[in-house]
Amino acid sequence: MTRACTYLAALIVLFVPFLSLAQGVHDRCPADFRYVGTLKGTGSFVELLDKTLEIKFPENATLDTSYQQTKVVADGGKGEHSNLCPQDIPKGVHIVPYGQGESGKAWVVSDPRLKTVSQADGKTRYVFGMHLHCTVDEYARQFGGCAVNVDVCYKPQK
Repeated sequence: MTRACTYLAALIVLFVPFLSLAQGVHDRCPADFRYVGTLKGTGSFVELLDKTLEIKFPENATLDTSYQQTKVVADGGKGEHSNLCPQDIPKGVHIVPYGQGESGKAWVVSDPRLKTVSQADGKTRYVFGMHLHCTVDEYARQFGGCAVNVDVCYKPQK
């Protein structure tokens, strides 16, 4: 193998995993859904995360309200439990919550809301929001903070 081929092979081995990580977020959306973005929050032992975050849908997004999410994992770790049921998620929207739930860290998401807001040009746009909460117990504070994310997708109307 020539030196150039060896160099190229090393680059492929090093960078291909990063490309798959970058594409992985969109893979969490079901087929025929569009990725809106990710609600992200972090907390620590000193300052826990306990707030509602929002994300705007693309302009002119239309929702297929015949879709209703049927399963959702809305908490992770010990001591935190969500009462979120799939039917609480607005129709046409699909969420994928995930976070750090190990070593004394816990997360939970709740209260999904979809609203429309008026733009300056007179058009309306969807805005999706959820309450994110994460904690770190006293024994885990030496291992860093906590994090919770929610990937938000929607099924476009055909």
